[in-house]
Amino acid sequence: MPSSLTLGTPLIHFETVDSTNKAALRASSNGAAEGTLFVAETQTAGRGRQSRKWHSPPGLGLYFSVLLHPKTAALEANNLVLQSAVAVCNAIEELYDYPVGIKWPNDIYSENKKLGGILLETTITDNTIENAVIGIGLNMRHSVEDFPNELREKTTSLQIVTGKDCTNTLLLDRILSIFGNYYFKREKCGINEWIKRCVHMEKRIYINHNGVALRGSFHEVSSDLSFILKDDSGHKNKIEYGEISLDMEV
Repeated sequence: MPSSLTLGTPLIHFETVDSTNKAALRASSNGAAEGTLFVAETQTAGRGRQSRKWHSPPGLGLYFSVLLHPKTAALEANNLVLQSAVAVCNAIEELYDYPVGIKWPNDIYSENKKLGGILLETTITDNTIENAVIGIGLNMRHSVEDFPNELREKTTSLQIVTGKDCTNTLLLDRILSIFGNYYFKREKCGINEWIKRCVHMEKRIYINHNGVALRGSFHEVSSDLSFILKDDSGHKNKIEYGEISLDMEV
């Protein structure tokens, strides 16, 4: 069971850090408390899924990680991804009155472009999640010119899509509040909440799965975030991991 009822304290702030997830993992090995929050103005080695570099320029994005001690079964790990993705979407919509969605399994999307991402890293002992670090990176105040050339066609920021001033502290507080309600089970957040946000449900996708390129439509997401890929012949494949591309990206 969770050991505390709030997230975000203590707060550890960095002007510069290699990555907030790495900082959280280091702290967890030294006994840091559940709910400890790690926030950076810039990251020199920010990471996304599959060790991809996360572009983290100073003063433009929201980069943070929160340390959890779930003490739950390892199979519950993806539920943390589900809850955090929905929390980010709900917080953005509440504060900026602007709809955003989720690309499987954990990218935040707007207008067919990536707005942010989530990285979960866990320490598992005897099939129990002892420590979990949820890292979230969001593009906040970038202009198009702030992105590297290779990212400009597929990446956006909250300021670009909303046309509003976007404050890190306000959004961070709301994300932590919503996610905390899910995590401590004050509010329910099931797979249907994730499905409502999915930007490619029942749409055509491409996926690199075990080194094989597959194509078909995205169906039947389970609570562990696995899904069914229905190919052109009607055959159904259960997909648990891989990298998908939407039609508009291919």
